[in-house]
Amino acid sequence: MADEKDVKRRLNGEGTFYEDKARGRWIGQVTNPFNGKRISVYGKKLGDVQKATKKKLREIEDGLNPHDKTLVKNFLADFVKSQRLNKPATYDTYKSFVTTHLIPRFGTNKNGSPMKLKDLTADIIQAEWDNMADEGHKKSLIEHCHITLSTALNTAIPFHIHRNPCLEVRKKMGSRLKAVRKDIRFLNNDEIKLLLTEAKERTEYYPIMRMNLVTAMRRGELCAVTWRDIDWDKGMVTVSKSAYYTNGRTKIDLPKNGLIRSIHLEPDTLEFLEDYRYTLEGNGLLYGYKVKLDSHIFLNPLTGTNMLTSSYTKGMSRLTKAIGITKTVENKKNGNSKKIGIAPHSLRHTFASLHLANNMPMIVLKEIMGHADIRTTVAYYGHLMPNAQKGALAGWKLPL
Repeated sequence: MADEKDVKRRLNGEGTFYEDKARGRWIGQVTNPFNGKRISVYGKKLGDVQKATKKKLREIEDGLNPHDKTLVKNFLADFVKSQRLNKPATYDTYKSFVTTHLIPRFGTNKNGSPMKLKDLTADIIQAEWDNMADEGHKKSLIEHCHITLSTALNTAIPFHIHRNPCLEVRKKMGSRLKAVRKDIRFLNNDEIKLLLTEAKERTEYYPIMRMNLVTAMRRGELCAVTWRDIDWDKGMVTVSKSAYYTNGRTKIDLPKNGLIRSIHLEPDTLEFLEDYRYTLEGNGLLYGYKVKLDSHIFLNPLTGTNMLTSSYTKGMSRLTKAIGITKTVENKKNGNSKKIGIAPHSLRHTFASLHLANNMPMIVLKEIMGHADIRTTVAYYGHLMPNAQKGALAGWKLPL
């Protein structure tokens, strides 16, 4: 039993140190914060033991494992394979970010040799995000790359690393890493009227744009909705699936977040849908297709084929640019700016802005938008309610 004299205890995570006079040495002990095991360090001098113990603790906290030889590129490739049981859209997203951005940036060291997983530090990760920003990549892309890398590294604990270095990047960069949503575009009443009028006269996208504005459905949800999803008696549309394009074809999956929801349709929209279906049935007789309960609502009126999400986006962008409903984007490389057409998602944002101005409760908006967490709704649209407290408390007095 050691003669535990002159015990020095530290309360700041540096460990416990004591002198073993019987053996003529100092002992330092530190607890591994990840598995709770005690680690002992020995030396002849207290200062040497303190330094060695601090170094050991830093190695643990930095996630260093000197015996692990796993390569970053191999680990990330295996991570993508492990995601095959997820929704196809989720799997495709992970695969895209890993193969296009993460492996090319973190697969090798500066000298060109393969990078080991244990050598991937917060400084290296942060430097690559800074490089992406300097190259002109959008903050939203950098944020998604960071989330994907962090998700992958979480699966490496505790087999390859003890700590996820992405956590330290988030701590250092904070909101600078998060995409600042300055490009949300809301349409005013005049723009809405102009858009719908021109869409009706010049394109086949009027029906889907109208539905986009009155339901706030995502473009993939709009391209997947069928006539069976309409409850004419209750005046509701059920959003239970979403269309997305991959490998040259359109696939149908659950909505984002896997949340199935129902959205109220006002009488004018129900009447419009009835007339629109009657028109499609007439076109079908003329051009050789049938409109059934399981037919997608939004079709090419001449061919009866399902409307593609990409076609809707490109068509709306062309139209809005042509009629002057645009937003300005800046080129970070040369400092120039240009005006571009807006995308279907802006109609979703417009729905939110119009109804919040009409005092729709935020929790109701969350359900309609299909957000998994109300914090997402608040992050997007909370700034649209500067007078919410004033309106809610108007006329209230303390009952004295």
